[in-house]
Amino acid sequence: MNNIIGYVNNILFTKSVVMLDSLITEYTRIRVSWEQGMGKTRQDVVAALRGISDYMSQHEWKCNPTSVTNHLCAMFAFFDMSENKIGGDNPAFLCYYFSTLVAKSQLPLHWRLAGNEYRAFMVFKNMKKWDHVITTARLAPMAEYKGRLDENSFLDILLLGDVYQAWDVDPDSAMFANLKMQAPDVARNHPSFTKQQVIKESGLAHEALFRIIELTFAC
Repeated sequence: MNNIIGYVNNILFTKSVVMLDSLITEYTRIRVSWEQGMGKTRQDVVAALRGISDYMSQHEWKCNPTSVTNHLCAMFAFFDMSENKIGGDNPAFLCYYFSTLVAKSQLPLHWRLAGNEYRAFMVFKNMKKWDHVITTARLAPMAEYKGRLDENSFLDILLLGDVYQAWDVDPDSAMFANLKMQAPDVARNHPSFTKQQVIKESGLAHEALFRIIELTFAC
């Protein structure tokens, strides 16, 4: 009986894998068509995003990264959902989740740094909402935080490291401009950290935050 149950569960998981991947692929196709003026409209893009949101809601917003073949497209999709206020707070967390996977991937450097850019923007935009999650990442044993940042430096350094790494990836990025403008002042508040130390400690802080978000959203 256990073998039968396992077999059925595998079939259901495979179907969900295909479904989520196809929804993100379709969103990407529609988004590109709209941006290139090839017939699709902004309303079509929003409808595709709502399709992903409806699907994720049915699965309690749990997501296995193996269910998505293109983490970069997933990052863009969940970012777009967050910006359009579709799906509540969940897309912001999933954009962070996939942007971290992109930043650590084997993609060309430009796209890996785009992962840092989008990740920083998600944290910056949601830092008040995420206060408890960020504190948990620093203090909870399950986060396995290995860095040396305290309460006053954790968020600043976590953000600053991504800003440093993604500084030149998109010079015209309006969403990143505010972060870059604030970076010198933030760095002056932590004079004991060199740029390389900031990047290292930021990486350790992100590892802990990623673990907490992964425990919440991954399956």
